[in-house]
Amino acid sequence: MSKEVLFKIQNKFLYLDFMLEEYDFMPLFYVCKDEEDVRYIVLCTDFEHESYLVSKISLVDLNNMLSGKNDMRSVFLKQANFWKVICKGNKYLDDTVEEHKLEDIPVEYLPANGEYYVLYDEEHKEYAKKIAYELQSKIDRIKVHSVKDIEDDLVKFEYDHIEAEYYDMVKEIILKIDMNNQMSETYTSSKNIGLLAA
Repeated sequence: MSKEVLFKIQNKFLYLDFMLEEYDFMPLFYVCKDEEDVRYIVLCTDFEHESYLVSKISLVDLNNMLSGKNDMRSVFLKQANFWKVICKGNKYLDDTVEEHKLEDIPVEYLPANGEYYVLYDEEHKEYAKKIAYELQSKIDRIKVHSVKDIEDDLVKFEYDHIEAEYYDMVKEIILKIDMNNQMSETYTSSKNIGLLAA
C-alpha cells in the first residue's frame, strides 16, 4: 500500500491500494484503503478538473468484480452513499469533498451495465489472487450469529468487529448445525474463491 495520502474522507486517510486502470499516467479507476483496511473504489470523472467518485467497497464485492462475477457499475451501487472529490491543489487538504446519497450518483459517469473488469496482465492477476486469499482468510474466521441469520442466499457474518452481508456465500460455505439449532462447526469448501479469472 502506498504511503502517500490521496484523499481524506470522514477523517480517514485513504492510500492507494492498487491501480486498476490509468491513461497516460492519469489514474482512472483504482482501489484505496484506509488505516483500518477498509477499501474504497475510486473513479475519475473529469481529467481536467481532477474530479472523482469515491465509494466504499466490500472485500466480497471487490473479489466478485475482479473475478468477473459482478460488473464494474454494480460496485458503485451497493452503498447507501458516496463522495464527490475535486482536487484543487497538490495536497489532499485542498480537496473539496462532498458526501451524497446513492440516489444522487451521476450514473452517466459510471461504467456501462454489463461492462466487466478484465485482468489484462500478471500484476493485475496477482492482485486478484491477493484479494481472493484475503477473502478466504476472513471466511475462515467467520462466526455465524445464529441459524436465523441464514435466509435463502443471505448469510450474516461477523468477523474482526465488522458486520457485513455476503451474497452467494451459501454456495461457498458449508455449515454443520447440530440438533439444537446451534452451529457446531464451520467449513469452507474451497481455497480458490474468486480465482476464476486468474
